[in-house]
Amino acid sequence: MSAVMIETFECNEVAHEPIEIAEEASGLIESLGLEGQANYVAKVNEKVTQRCPYRLITAEEMAVYRILCPEATKIEKYDAAPIPLRVLQLAAHAKVVISGVRLMVWDKVKHAVKDPVLVGEIGYEWRPEKTYILARWGEQLDAFATMMAQAAEAVRQRLQHEGKRFIDMIAEATPEEVLTHRDVVFPKQA
Repeated sequence: MSAVMIETFECNEVAHEPIEIAEEASGLIESLGLEGQANYVAKVNEKVTQRCPYRLITAEEMAVYRILCPEATKIEKYDAAPIPLRVLQLAAHAKVVISGVRLMVWDKVKHAVKDPVLVGEIGYEWRPEKTYILARWGEQLDAFATMMAQAAEAVRQRLQHEGKRFIDMIAEATPEEVLTHRDVVFPKQA
């Protein structure tokens, strides 16, 4: 059995800064009016301020991970495989520094677990306003460039399959059925 590899997506400088540094950074963020950075400041309690070391997921990462890991499960319900200790630690920390976060595990359909991803979502469950990428783990973590190629291939295969299915459907349709659905077959050009 091989060891589980873990990749975290935290800013190490922020993740390991002492409380005094976090409070100084928070004061500077406030005095400089850095609205974007203010999103990363969390009041743990009335005396302690921490900065969130987790970044928002990029559009490119979102597309790749959602294609390769389409199954989204709340961390409380995730049972496909044990979650490594370091990932559990990140989840616990994210609950503290990201107000109202919903922790989700994205993985393969039918729990064929290979590189699940832990994310933190803010907002509606069906359409989060923000998604933080926290960690991913597995026996072998593919490079992101490799995963991009895998995602592109998965999309190509699906489009090829759907295209063939569409052509077969049109080939078997009567002229009346084709004319009834002409807007699908011949969309209006802008």
